[in-house]
Amino acid sequence: MHAKMIKAGLVVFCSTGLMVALSSVDSHAVPSFARQTGMSCIACHTVWPELTPFGRVFKLDGYTMSTRGPSEKYIPPVAGMFQGSYTSLSENGGVLTNSVAPFDDEEDSATAKMNLPQEAALYYAGRITEHFGTFAQMSYSGTENDVALDMTDLRYARTTTVALKHLVFGATLNNSPTLEDVWNNVPVWGFPYATSDVAPTPAASTLIDGRLDQQVGGIGAYASWNNLIYGAFSLYCTTNDGIARPLGAGTEPDTITDGAVPY
Repeated sequence: MHAKMIKAGLVVFCSTGLMVALSSVDSHAVPSFARQTGMSCIACHTVWPELTPFGRVFKLDGYTMSTRGPSEKYIPPVAGMFQGSYTSLSENGGVLTNSVAPFDDEEDSATAKMNLPQEAALYYAGRITEHFGTFAQMSYSGTENDVALDMTDLRYARTTTVALKHLVFGATLNNSPTLEDVWNNVPVWGFPYATSDVAPTPAASTLIDGRLDQQVGGIGAYASWNNLIYGAFSLYCTTNDGIARPLGAGTEPDTITDGAVPY
């Protein structure tokens, strides 16, 4: 009876959320960016997280573009994310065992069925100063029961003109190779876009295809001229020691680089 009530409650909860989502006029990818620019998600995104030309300009400018006036009340650029899950098997009395998502022991079947949260995240994303901004994510994993610094990209950007054409250039400090890119054909922003801690993923992949995320920290420079020519170069090293260590906070590196790795 108790299980039926839980299932019914989850159906009502999900149905309500779906109706709210379908009835919304505007939706925002990261609310703090939306507050800063006064724009909806479609200004910067086509299908999340793919960027529009305007979205690429916003990122190249270091996340600093803002419609908020200096006299307006300061609102910290903070946003959050919460992801829950409920899993029940048709066999074994619905009890989850080892090697079945979310990988809990059978003695902990109540937690295994209901993961609240499965994952939660806190974002600090937006303008910090006139030329300096960030997209930083701190995540909690319910399956691993730990907190770690997730995708983080700090940018300093300036603009000028070269040959009477617009040039934007800057520097980035980040902890996931390809995170700095503004196109959508790179691993960090590639399909399937968002993953789950409890969903299976392909076992075979290249090293750059997410296996270095939060394992390394790097610094790089980039420039875009006339929205026509773009170039970037970064160097990464393992976050187990040295100045890159803060970029891997909460993550135990299991992939160690041999010195600095270029990207």
